[in-house]
Amino acid sequence: RHMKISSEYYHRRISARVACLFVVLAAAFVGLTHSTMAASEKPVERGQYIVTIYDQGEKRVVLTRAHTVKDTLQQAGISLSNSDKVEPALDTQYVTQQYTVNIYRAHPVTIIDGMKREQVLTPYSAPRDIAKHAGLETQDEDELMMTQSEDMLVDGVGSKLVIDRATPLTLVLYGKRTTVYTQRETVAELLNDKKITLE
Repeated sequence: RHMKISSEYYHRRISARVACLFVVLAAAFVGLTHSTMAASEKPVERGQYIVTIYDQGEKRVVLTRAHTVKDTLQQAGISLSNSDKVEPALDTQYVTQQYTVNIYRAHPVTIIDGMKREQVLTPYSAPRDIAKHAGLETQDEDELMMTQSEDMLVDGVGSKLVIDRATPLTLVLYGKRTTVYTQRETVAELLNDKKITLE
């Protein structure tokens, strides 16, 4: 009986200590959260701007008195190439005290369009955006595929964009002549794609 009472007393003391520790940690967490919120809500001086810059996966917060994106990047010591893209644009003037600036760095891409091969620098990653940036007109039926360059001597360093052009055809329907494009190999498949049903 004495051993049973001692065991119960021991477990009660342990439970009480755990409860006290939990209360202390909770109070500390609340105090830290309150301090963090108070710091984040600290008013910015008149004429100052908080600019968050995202550049190649890195985040940087700048407190500045500059009034444009271009001046802020210069103040932060961030250099750009002519092919880099910045959103919002460099000449954007601040109208609120907090702004987010995204920098998209240009990277080399080899475009293979049939027998044509062209190397470009582009800040875009989507195939159609890359083609448009390179001044190439594409159709919805054209297939564009991004791959990694395997032969550096031929394709150079970077990615490779392969464009598989759709075949242009003249379609006459109810006397109306239009040009259509298709990746299909038969007339039946073309008509099915264009939702044309024959009676």
